[in-house]
Amino acid sequence: MAPPKLYYIEVGPPSRAALLAFRNLNIDVEVVPVDILGGKHRSPEYLKVNPQHTVPALDDNGFYLADSRAISTYLVNSRAPGNSLYPTDPKVRALVDDRLFFDAANVFPRVKLISYAALVLNQNLVDAEKKEGLYEILDFMELYLEGRKYFAADFPTLADLSLLSNYSSLVHWGLNVSSYKNLQAWYKRCESLPGFVENEVGAKTYGMLMQQRLGKDFNWERK
Repeated sequence: MAPPKLYYIEVGPPSRAALLAFRNLNIDVEVVPVDILGGKHRSPEYLKVNPQHTVPALDDNGFYLADSRAISTYLVNSRAPGNSLYPTDPKVRALVDDRLFFDAANVFPRVKLISYAALVLNQNLVDAEKKEGLYEILDFMELYLEGRKYFAADFPTLADLSLLSNYSSLVHWGLNVSSYKNLQAWYKRCESLPGFVENEVGAKTYGMLMQQRLGKDFNWERK
């Protein structure tokens, strides 16, 4: 059987989260870059895989998924059941799911709202309310890490991989994270995870693109 295909854009946090799952599970994958600017995400071939024309998407020999968190949990359930990244203990798994849903419903939408305006709509301003929204999610993340080494347990889980992709993006956008001691310690611990450096490359590129649009001296400080 051929390895799964992961349709991918390097700067996208969800793409990087899905690839982090592959790397941490040591699963072979064919990474297929998607040319968003060239409209390849709207091609008939891609729409067969993901009618929403979003990236990432998974093609596991004809089985398709279009959400990074669904991709990650599927990889564990189908290829590594019982892996500590997605523990079988009901309460620990519920915490992993809770943090994944937090990432899906609160974190990434706020990140995407700002980056879409900057990189797609060519806006070079971020209003105070949207900026405050980013710091609010950092506040929540800091609290979730109180008394924990990682977001759902004292070991890495899929929740950490998903949140890492977004947090690293905000770091390289230039947000001031100096007051978030729990987050900084967690980020340091994540350096030992497979795929961390690869994720950093994408996050840094994302940051560079945002700085090009907003200006390298854009003020991300919290008011």
